[in-house]
Amino acid sequence: MTVNEHSHTLEIRNLTVRKGGVEILSGIDADLRCGEVTALIGPNGAGKTTLLLAILGQVPYTGTIRFCRAAEH
Repeated sequence: MTVNEHSHTLEIRNLTVRKGGVEILSGIDADLRCGEVTALIGPNGAGKTTLLLAILGQVPYTGTIRFCRAAEH
């Protein structure tokens, strides 16, 4: 079993978050897989917390956030 064949995956496609008419995040795409190390870095106000809140469903967004789990054998 390899990480790519049987893993949990978080897929983000065209994620956009607006607050008060201001676009905070725009067109974010990402694939995060089990076993990988991923860092979310950027300056203050870049949208790191907003991205995490969108993934958790705590802020309204457009686009797709999907958590997949490969079938276990």
